[in-house]
Amino acid sequence: MQSEEGQSQRANLPAIVEAIYARSLTDHVQARFGRTLDSYDGADLDRLRRDIARTDRELTDLSRLAIREELIENSHPPAGNGIGKVGTYTDMSLIRHELNKQRNRVGVRDLTARAGAALIDLKPCWMMSPLAVAQYLHGQFAFDLVVIDEASQITPENALGAIMRARQVVIVGDTKQLPPTNFFSKVLDDADEDEDVRTDSESILDMANTTFTPVRQLRWHYRSPQPNLIAISNKMVYDGQLTLFPAARDGDPELGVELVKVEGEYRKGRNIPEARAIVAGAIQHMRDHPERSLGLATMNKDQTELIVTEFERERARNRHVEAYIERWAEKDNGLEEIFVKNLETIQGDERDVIMISTLYGPDPETGKTYQRFGPVNSVHGHRRLNVLFSRAKEKIVTYSSMVPTDILADGKAYGVQMLRAWLEFSRTGQLGDIQVERCETDSPFEDFVIAQIEAAGYEAVPQVGASGFKIDIGVRHPDWPYGFILAVECDGAPYHSSRSSRDRDRLRQQVLEGLGWHFHRIWSTDWFRDPRGQIEKLRAALVAALTRAKTEEAERQQSRAQAVERARKAAEVAAARAAEAAEAAEAAEAAEAAEAAKAERAEQALTRKAAKADAKAKSDNTRQGRLFEEPSAVPSAAADVADVLTGPRPSLSEQALARIEQWCGDQAYDHFNRTATTRKRGFYWLGFLEGVAASDAIEEGESEALVAEAQEIDAFFGDAGESRVTDMLAEALEDAVGDLMAAISIQCTALRESLDDPEHAAE
Repeated sequence: MQSEEGQSQRANLPAIVEAIYARSLTDHVQARFGRTLDSYDGADLDRLRRDIARTDRELTDLSRLAIREELIENSHPPAGNGIGKVGTYTDMSLIRHELNKQRNRVGVRDLTARAGAALIDLKPCWMMSPLAVAQYLHGQFAFDLVVIDEASQITPENALGAIMRARQVVIVGDTKQLPPTNFFSKVLDDADEDEDVRTDSESILDMANTTFTPVRQLRWHYRSPQPNLIAISNKMVYDGQLTLFPAARDGDPELGVELVKVEGEYRKGRNIPEARAIVAGAIQHMRDHPERSLGLATMNKDQTELIVTEFERERARNRHVEAYIERWAEKDNGLEEIFVKNLETIQGDERDVIMISTLYGPDPETGKTYQRFGPVNSVHGHRRLNVLFSRAKEKIVTYSSMVPTDILADGKAYGVQMLRAWLEFSRTGQLGDIQVERCETDSPFEDFVIAQIEAAGYEAVPQVGASGFKIDIGVRHPDWPYGFILAVECDGAPYHSSRSSRDRDRLRQQVLEGLGWHFHRIWSTDWFRDPRGQIEKLRAALVAALTRAKTEEAERQQSRAQAVERARKAAEVAAARAAEAAEAAEAAEAAEAAEAAKAERAEQALTRKAAKADAKAKSDNTRQGRLFEEPSAVPSAAADVADVLTGPRPSLSEQALARIEQWCGDQAYDHFNRTATTRKRGFYWLGFLEGVAASDAIEEGESEALVAEAQEIDAFFGDAGESRVTDMLAEALEDAVGDLMAAISIQCTALRESLDDPEHAAE
């Protein structure tokens, strides 16, 4: 027995020696730096970390203000020329001149050519497209720095204009996303009609990567709070080089990826069942999650148009849809409103939830899935899928008529292999080495902390994270199925290996807190001094974390319920407005129909009266000769007219008045005097005299005089202008007035004929 104990002690001898050595080092450090170390504890270090983070944020804000102040203080735009012709004005003289103009301002290209120096001094930072650079800037226009963003989609020839105007250039982009594309559709037979001819050009980013140095890679992936949203792309496109942040809610079914199997079929570039399924899913999302933005994506333009058609059909039936669309169209000026796009147009967009229609599926006649996948088959098909699979911030739902085994990826284009891998990952959540597996701890210190966490009834997961950005210990609890409730950080090697205090004490934790993590930090010095006290603090933090998680989830559910209720009320309001609009439209249509019927009846009445007036005119025309051959015996008509015409300013000759008396026979005057009021009488006499004045046979002087007197009569009897004509037409509905107008028409005709007679030329 003693021999066994001796053997055991000898076996533990290396560990015992190591412990003695470590203790000796500790005593040495304590003896040399004890005073300094004793002046700090975990609370002091946490306070200092908070101070560093606050100061760093303030420094960033102050730097922004300092740059602005420096620009303002150093801004001295040249005055330029302000003398002579306006066309020679330059710089500030030209700008001030243009500011005072309301229209006909100088063109942009001319303005930048003549006032470029002043414009750059006033606004040193410009944002333009390559086309705008070529269109608005002259060749001599230069900038200290030009930054080209989304450079993977810009060809070298389009970027050259901006580069030639730069003293220094920074080209930013992702060579793994969409290249510049020349897209040509060609007519193919039915078997190949889903194939497209694309010519992917070299981008300025491709050229810069082989020409310019240095090249710097940006590895942090911010968009996806769930690593599995970018897991496929990170593995198959970026070779696992991206830094992914671990997800706190990795068990939430509302986050991550999901596959919905559709019993669809692919025919002539479209999949109708799949389009209907994705539209139904979109409407369900709008009803259940109105607080989350949404985008729909598919593989080609035909399926995009089909989805839009199906969506518009369902939109008319579902009141929730309109309320959702209005909400996101108004929020942030429509920055995240719903969209339906295809592979070629989706780059640059992102939404909380992305729904994908994979389009392809079994042939309706043979039941086979043909291995033709349009743009995915191209050399850069994997780049197109990379764009598609990286648009979501919270969740991707894939609607597919295929299962992974329907795609024969062996020997196929890399994009086809990636499509199959995506379907498999969306279905199972597993794809080789991208899964978050249980890793080993970095130190015995972490082992001891994990033991204490598990002793308290919690689950401890060491080194949580998919790649490059791991949390020391993640804590779960059986009562919390959604993910981690707490991150426990120890100041081990990962903490001390950070290159800067900004990364170590602010940025890393700030990003993780933004993804839902809550932290509890244990300092090794505190644990060494008082392990029991630190264990009690750890247990208290665990209890508080579980309580906080449950409270936050309850608040989240309440907020979601409130959002759904607001959406429901908004839908009811939208439905009520639609009903009111329908009723108003129906009432307007009825009123329009009634007005049309009334107008038709009035037109019919006018037609009847006109016919009667024509008949009367024909009857009176038989008496025309006698009416003018025998002068009227009743002079009162001429007297009435003469009283007005020859009042204060007589202008007509006696011969003309006698002729008027002769032409205004007793029958016409009697009709007139019997049926018209004084006001109406003035209107009709005015019309008669204007007709007389319009005759070419009357001498110029008398014509002008007659017009003047007609205006005087109008002023005497009533309003002038169109109202007189309107009243005349309205009163023409009366039989008596109709007779009168017919008689006057006869008299005017006779007047013209009489004036054409040479015997009356002198008069």
